[in-house]
Amino acid sequence: MPTTIGIVGAVGREPGQLTNKLFMAIVSKTRWIITAKLKLALEDVVLVGGGGAWSGHLLVTSTEHVAIHLFLEHHCGLNLFFPCGFGGRLFPKFIGTDFLSDPARITNQCHERFQRVVDFDPRHEIQDAINGGAVVSIQQGFEARNAAIAGNSDVLIAFSWAKSGAPVCGDALQIWSQSTARSKIHISLHSLQRRCSRHQRLV
Repeated sequence: MPTTIGIVGAVGREPGQLTNKLFMAIVSKTRWIITAKLKLALEDVVLVGGGGAWSGHLLVTSTEHVAIHLFLEHHCGLNLFFPCGFGGRLFPKFIGTDFLSDPARITNQCHERFQRVVDFDPRHEIQDAINGGAVVSIQQGFEARNAAIAGNSDVLIAFSWAKSGAPVCGDALQIWSQSTARSKIHISLHSLQRRCSRHQRLV
């Protein structure tokens, strides 16, 4: 049986500015954790994500798009648990009825902000992943989505601005608290951000 690895991030009013370099550092760190720390081949894992993106300065949401990015780069599996529907050929977007907090509207807004920072359209990457064989399960809202990720991940990797050993707020905390994963790994984004800044000064 392949190992399922959930990749989640923080939601909340935490300090931090996403850059394309920081996002790619998160992708590289995740790849390193899987292959070097966990000693797993990417071909032997199934990544688990919730279709989230990063909403920009101060208001931060999931780093779950890392799972989609890695799936498109490598021959791994991918399970996506969405808080609402997703569709559209030319202009894919999240759709659906209002599950309490209108997850379609919120998730689309986050992806639009995320797209302004990175050099690709995240919703088109989601569509490419679905076309490439990603398994999608539609949940009724964010809480159901979070429970599905928590319950379907053998290993959980969480990124947040918290300096402690675990996320302290939002969806990431909820998933972390509910998770029964055999291994839970938290990475502070402060350390990755400092590395990106040092590298930028050296270049």
